[in-house]
Amino acid sequence: MTPDKLSRRDFLRLASLGLVSLAARPRWAQALSPSSAPPQVLTKAQRQRLVTASYRYLAPDDISATQMAIAIDFVEGPFEGASNMCGPLSVRILQDADLLGRWVSRNDFWLLNPRDNLDTLRETFPSELYHWFSYDSPFVDHDFSAQPLMAGDFIYLTASPSDTFEHIFVVTRVDSEGRAYTVSNFLTAAGMVIEERLLYDPQEPGIGQVYDWADRSIRNTIGITGSGGYQIWRIKQASQLEFPQEGPARWLRDGLDALMLGSTAAWYAQIEEIGGPLLFQFAPYSDFFPASTIKLPIALATYAWLEEAAASDWETFIRTQGAGGRSYQQLLRAMLVESEEDATEILAEHLGAAALDARWQAWGLADTRVSPRRSSVRDLRACFLAASRGSWLKRSSQAHLLELLSAYTINDEGRLGRLRKRVSVPLTIYNKRGSLVSGPMTVADSGIVVAGARRFFFTASALGGAGSRYEDLEAELDRVVDLFGMYLASSLYEARDNLHLPR
Repeated sequence: MTPDKLSRRDFLRLASLGLVSLAARPRWAQALSPSSAPPQVLTKAQRQRLVTASYRYLAPDDISATQMAIAIDFVEGPFEGASNMCGPLSVRILQDADLLGRWVSRNDFWLLNPRDNLDTLRETFPSELYHWFSYDSPFVDHDFSAQPLMAGDFIYLTASPSDTFEHIFVVTRVDSEGRAYTVSNFLTAAGMVIEERLLYDPQEPGIGQVYDWADRSIRNTIGITGSGGYQIWRIKQASQLEFPQEGPARWLRDGLDALMLGSTAAWYAQIEEIGGPLLFQFAPYSDFFPASTIKLPIALATYAWLEEAAASDWETFIRTQGAGGRSYQQLLRAMLVESEEDATEILAEHLGAAALDARWQAWGLADTRVSPRRSSVRDLRACFLAASRGSWLKRSSQAHLLELLSAYTINDEGRLGRLRKRVSVPLTIYNKRGSLVSGPMTVADSGIVVAGARRFFFTASALGGAGSRYEDLEAELDRVVDLFGMYLASSLYEARDNLHLPR
């Protein structure tokens, strides 16, 4: 069905998240644990931000609700309206509350159909961070006293054949008495509005929006939904969603979000202090073409294989044995320091794609493949942390790998090497760059930055889109590094006047 052929009923049924009920209970279904008190997953500060963010979108009549839909900006053309905005509205509320990354596309939550593709949901609500709950029973039958909803819950209501629409909403607050509320778009006799409504009161069953959505006596006034089941996505730990909210860390995150959202490229990035705060993320759970940064996972697998193949005297083995007319030591240096493609292909073919994939899967690198080359921010992070800690390798091969990752070449003046001009303390950088002028155009750098007793993980990859120029992507990556360098210098107590940081 194409958008121009959708009726109002179709929009109301399909809009928001379009997550249509599955015939059987999904494999990821779980059961909520009973609780005797109103539980809270989010911190007090997160809950307050969520309430404040939700109130920004209140619209008391059809005209203002339509204007709000246009302001949220989730689809091109004449299809942007208050009747089909609940998915984009819910995403925007969470983003404004700093509970969902700015990289999440509101358009992706307009008419999304997970019967064909669940990738958007997996990348937005990854299973390592979120519980996925699924129920086949009507939402109105949920036991809210034993299994209460929580602030921040992202909920989808499935329509049965006799219902009139499907709906997505966020639980925006739960009060001290356990009453749950949402700010969402609602159909009224006078048109669409966006307002806060009580979902349910555990002390008074039958009162609230949950029951109104199931009341067929008012079907023609507000519509009916939720009889076909419902899904809940719930954060596991509040700390996993929290970023520093003040000072240079906030300025860094806002600056990087603005740069990447305004770019013609698709960005994949993360910056964190190892053992400290997560500073920035952008599309960390999506897989992408990693260019030469794939060479680190290949190197890790090669070292692990060499440890198994060398009966004794590992260092002699890698100097005297090899493939393609070169020793393993020569091949590893050529791949990691000179970033030579021939050496990379020799090692990848020598180990075999199946063996590489099996090794990576055993290490938990679910998104990394050698053919075609794919990886993700979370997989690259795991690789660099493993390299720095030696968690996948023996000490001798770890030391050899780190020596190569920190080896200096003239190219190390750029990208992450630019940090040396930003801070006065000595830096050690273990990194792997990626560059491809075409097919697909890519600029990237990933690594561990050691500044005194502090360590940071940095990765940023830009894949060119329509209208992208390689020189522009290079300049944007340099700007990303410079912004990080300004944060790093500030956090290391450099003089603010010399950094031109905003006060």
